[in-house]
Amino acid sequence: MEKKHTLTTRKIVFAALMAALTVAGSALRVTLPLDIAGTTSFHLGNIMCALSGILLGPWLGGLASGLGSAIYDIMNPLYISECWITFLTKGAYGLVAGLIIRAGGKKFGYVKALLATLAGALTYAVLYLAKSYFYSGLLIKGLTPDAALLTVVAKLPATAFNAVVALVHPEGAGGKPSDGGITSKYAGCRTLCIPFFMAAPWDILPSPDPDRDIPCPSRFLSAECCSCDRTAAGQCHRH
Repeated sequence: MEKKHTLTTRKIVFAALMAALTVAGSALRVTLPLDIAGTTSFHLGNIMCALSGILLGPWLGGLASGLGSAIYDIMNPLYISECWITFLTKGAYGLVAGLIIRAGGKKFGYVKALLATLAGALTYAVLYLAKSYFYSGLLIKGLTPDAALLTVVAKLPATAFNAVVALVHPEGAGGKPSDGGITSKYAGCRTLCIPFFMAAPWDILPSPDPDRDIPCPSRFLSAECCSCDRTAAGQCHRH
């Protein structure tokens, strides 16, 4: 019987949290002025867009990444007029990443997360550069096609940097235990409290495969969080 996906309070809160982290990541930026293109920015917002799709799936992930990025634009006078475009393009980032991570069943790992992030990054890059050429260059600024193309070229370094940064994974990547080899089958565990933006996806979400040993990082073993117990049917328990 196919499992129904319902919108729970927990999912809404998680989506709101990812949107807030996307705002924070977007604010951590270095903005450079360009003669023709206006400005270009190196920032960390794309990391949260990718994580939104990976952790929340395509629809909530796309909503969280798009909404968080649009909220940042609304708070910044330089970008407020384009917040609606940002909602669509950054929403596509999380949407595509979520579609890839959910494709082919529930099994996932670092390689699949990497592919999901890459697909989301490429999708956003194409949409962003197209917006820079057609909307910002030709329509808003009235540039010639050649001049508008130069604005796209000027934005390529920052666009590539933001995409690559989203692909870099923190500690725990590659399925290597970070606590000296302790592993656990915590299928079905719903009470993990590791800061998800500091861990690999399988350090955060329950394992969809009950027969697969996955890392049980020492970060779980704190007084206010969960402990991984290999003897109690693979469940995580609060202290």
